[in-house]
Amino acid sequence: MNKMSFEEAVKKLDEIVQSFNNTDLSLDEAVKNYEEGMKLYNYCRDLVEKAENKFVAIGEELK
Repeated sequence: MNKMSFEEAVKKLDEIVQSFNNTDLSLDEAVKNYEEGMKLYNYCRDLVEKAENKFVAIGEELK
């Protein structure tokens, strides 16, 4: 997951969310998907936080 782009991670996360609409999804699959989804969510959140920090740093440099 570390080499996955933000866009790829969001797309995969969206696919996981959509999988919960599948009524044939077993409980085990749902738990597995939830776990993977939470990892992707945290990964995306970390990438966004890093980007925000860069924006702040750039803004500070330009003052």
